[in-house]
Amino acid sequence: MQKLWRNRQLRNLSLQAMALAGLAAILGFAGFNAVTNLQNSGVTSGFGFLSERAGYDINFSLVDYSSRTATHTYAWLVGTLNTVFFAAVTIVTATLCGLALAMARLSPNWLLSVTSRVALEYLRNVPVLVHIFIWYGIFLALPSVRQAIPVFDIAFLSNRGFVMPAVHWQYGPLATLIFVALAIGLLAAIRRRLYRRARSLRLLAGISALAALIFAATLVSGAPVSFTYPELEGFGFTGGMVLPPEFLVMWVAVTVYFSTHCAEVIRGAVMAVPKGQAEAAQALGARRRIVMLEVVIPQALRAIVPPMTSNYINILKAAALGTAIGFLDVMGTTGGSTLNITGQAIECIAIVMTTYMVLNLALSAVMGKVNKAVQIKER
Repeated sequence: MQKLWRNRQLRNLSLQAMALAGLAAILGFAGFNAVTNLQNSGVTSGFGFLSERAGYDINFSLVDYSSRTATHTYAWLVGTLNTVFFAAVTIVTATLCGLALAMARLSPNWLLSVTSRVALEYLRNVPVLVHIFIWYGIFLALPSVRQAIPVFDIAFLSNRGFVMPAVHWQYGPLATLIFVALAIGLLAAIRRRLYRRARSLRLLAGISALAALIFAATLVSGAPVSFTYPELEGFGFTGGMVLPPEFLVMWVAVTVYFSTHCAEVIRGAVMAVPKGQAEAAQALGARRRIVMLEVVIPQALRAIVPPMTSNYINILKAAALGTAIGFLDVMGTTGGSTLNITGQAIECIAIVMTTYMVLNLALSAVMGKVNKAVQIKER
């Protein structure tokens, strides 16, 4: 027995097995205790409630939603789509704003550099929830619908949100999936064909091919895409697409907050690039803008992508804060309204946690591919 116990590998496996058994016992006891307490309280357990009618409205939805017919499962799907859409647009805007702030912070112009530094230090040290409440007050102070602020006379901004032209896609789900698959295959073929050509040429060819594909689909099926423009009628707008103030507030507030963190990541990565690289490019007569975009930034990407992944994951998780002002993502739907209606707290929170975990793991996988692509390839 002593000889077996002196075997380090066997001893480590035994300790790990005992720790795992203890953890399983604790989780089993906690689960049994929770089920018993729920039964004593008259609360049923299980996920059968997902097929029941939701019965509550969602102020922003990318797909058709009706509280009279939608189930809790469909409400969860709508909330998940809202989370993904919010994260996607906020990641893009936060990255672009962060890049602009970083370039301003590194600018040789003293006034621009100091101003951006003050803005960065102030904005990133204020909690994101405070940002949300501040911007919510600003949006509620906008003019009413009848005095809405026009944007090129095709979109309007008011305290009810931003109304803009809408695109109506008349294909069904199956046809849409086929179209997306064809588009992806076409772009992949173009990329392989023009791999050694300039990036701008590949982009132009891809856009032209997609336009030709859409035009061909239009001729075959008869105008599958149509546009509607907002028009003032009574006390509201008809036509177009409405982005409610809750979504706009979340978008602007989270963008402002996380753009400062993105700016610091970009600034640190740019400063880590050896100065000799920029000096060599300038010695060849390249302008400062070209040096930054073509020499410094590509080399800084290796240091930008890993910490930027953490910022992107935090942006996705920040969508849950929208419940404070009425923006219903997956936390506001399944973890809020569905939970309050059904009383299935454990099941609803488990669904929310699993959804966020899957979305974050998917985002991490994508950023891992990006990180691998920007690394220097050793030959």
